[in-house]
Amino acid sequence: MKHFRAVIALILVVSICFSFAGCSFRFSSFDSLLRPPRAVGKYQDLQEAFEKVVSKDYVLCSPENGEYKSAFLTFDCDSDGDEDAIVFYSLKSEPDLARLWYFKYEDEKWIPVSSVDGAGSSVNTVLFSDINLDGSYEIIVGWSLLSGKTNKSFVTYMISGEKIISLAPYPYNYICLLDANGDGREDIFTMSIDSSSAELVAGYARVYNYNANTLTLDVLSETRTDGNVSGYNSVTTEKVGDINYIYVEATKGETDSLTEVLYWDSRKNENKLVSPLFDSASQTTKATWRNINISCMDIDGDGLLEIPVSVTQNEILNNSDYIEQQDENTEIMSFIKWVKFRNNRLNDVQYSIVNHKLGYVLKIPSSWVERIIIKNTKGNIEAYRWLSGQNKTGDLLFSIVHYDRSQSENNYSNYKTIGVNGDTNYVYRITDAGNKFGVKDKMFEKDFIMKDFG
Repeated sequence: MKHFRAVIALILVVSICFSFAGCSFRFSSFDSLLRPPRAVGKYQDLQEAFEKVVSKDYVLCSPENGEYKSAFLTFDCDSDGDEDAIVFYSLKSEPDLARLWYFKYEDEKWIPVSSVDGAGSSVNTVLFSDINLDGSYEIIVGWSLLSGKTNKSFVTYMISGEKIISLAPYPYNYICLLDANGDGREDIFTMSIDSSSAELVAGYARVYNYNANTLTLDVLSETRTDGNVSGYNSVTTEKVGDINYIYVEATKGETDSLTEVLYWDSRKNENKLVSPLFDSASQTTKATWRNINISCMDIDGDGLLEIPVSVTQNEILNNSDYIEQQDENTEIMSFIKWVKFRNNRLNDVQYSIVNHKLGYVLKIPSSWVERIIIKNTKGNIEAYRWLSGQNKTGDLLFSIVHYDRSQSENNYSNYKTIGVNGDTNYVYRITDAGNKFGVKDKMFEKDFIMKDFG
């Protein structure tokens, strides 16, 4: 496996430190401060070689996302034992066009080989993969357009001697490398939102690989997904038996999220990427919707991922009289059900209470779901018995409270500690009614999980 190394340049130090992503020309009011940073040692020679082939009036473009965040990237592209390098930049005279220069290191000096114009105004992400299986790595660059962060396209660049061959660009919103069909070969995987139609916003998951016959990058397979999403957070894969599952975490609006479950259907007459939970009638993936922005996790400790799904307390939430009685700072919470996708269906694994803002999960028995109501008041959780026949809450069963450690612990002498996060203590209390209901200390000791949801 080749070793890639991002060269971290020295950053100009001013009285206030600014962190810039992408091309610095966007911050036009600071142009006088934004001189290109200086590299050191061997890589100072690279920067000097670069400056000899471009105008002095340039701005470096650092990738905005992904593993590689430097405008200078070095790697051994062709496995010849000598380093190669690429530099991303734009000219101040043409700020809407990001560019790429390719260098080779020979005889202890950097040799400029070739340059290409990018397909956007800034660099979104950079990936490396041997997509044509020739023993050399290709450079996959995601370019962002100035008109919006959702307008992106990726281009695959193949190094051939002293030439850079650019394959056709493709649109995307999220891109990564994974083995979609289980053949042991890396594929380019993208999630895209097509809003070109005024009637329908469509989502697509696509797998690309190199066609040696046509010398092109082609769509190997695609499948429809929920297009009514705001963006994508991450992609995770896991192999269960002979199936490679792909879990795509998507956001819907400011708070909601969902998981697209994809896999490669390898049956003889199929052999394609499928999205079994996509509902073609509603054009959504509503089966994995939740009203908080959380992702898959291993909730039961079996080493495999579970998908979170919201279970709303419809009887309570649809009762306007009860909701109107609540304090404006109090939220009636949904339960989160964790499920596995197996045998073409979602299977229940565990119910829980999730406090997204404070970062914890409390696993609860499924039998409680119809019998209790959870109130969240400024991050503090209270669980009450729900008296459905009387349409009101009964006794308080238990509560989970957080407080700053600088506060006096005497205020919480009747509580037991279950977690600490920085300067915040998490404590709980079970009432007599809770003990009679079946709430036990063991549940908090065993089933309370601290989790940073980001």
